[in-house]
Amino acid sequence: MKKKICIYIIIFIVIVLIALISVYLTNYKSADEMQELLSTSDKISNMYVAHCVTYDDYSDNIKDYKVDIYVKDNVYIYYVLGRIDYANFNTKECYTRFEDGEKGEVDINNVNKFNDYSMYFNLNEYTYSYVFPCYINNTWCDKVVFKENNRDYKVVLYVNKSNGLVMKEIHGDTVETFDYQFDVVTDKQMEL
Repeated sequence: MKKKICIYIIIFIVIVLIALISVYLTNYKSADEMQELLSTSDKISNMYVAHCVTYDDYSDNIKDYKVDIYVKDNVYIYYVLGRIDYANFNTKECYTRFEDGEKGEVDINNVNKFNDYSMYFNLNEYTYSYVFPCYINNTWCDKVVFKENNRDYKVVLYVNKSNGLVMKEIHGDTVETFDYQFDVVTDKQMEL
């Protein structure tokens, strides 16, 4: 009787392993495929993003904070820690406005669009690893890891399988989560 139970357990374990391997192989995305998935988010022209950043410990006297991001027709406005960051990729206008009204110009060529993780796909600097599909915030995501080649630093991304938006990002002791609302940003919200 014990021998039969052991055989059933072994068969069950083998079936589970085969199922897990087949799920992994059918969902696996190469670095090029992942970069293509991330780029699909470029097609989203109207969204509000609640971007929450949580540090494991205090950084510059801040433990966690929220960034309100408004995106409409290739214009990005970030409300973060008492300042406003503005980037208009149509007109190439880009600046930061501080609480005291002071305005600092920023070179648009040094600004990445929201959800741009292209720097991690430089495989001379980072190693790409596909981990597994997982369920984050009621969304199926691909979990991927980028490990810097020259030091012990890694970035973990949870990328929405359907629209390429990052749902969660972990790097070092920092956890960043993103909550998206689509087609809700008005022209009035884009006025500064």
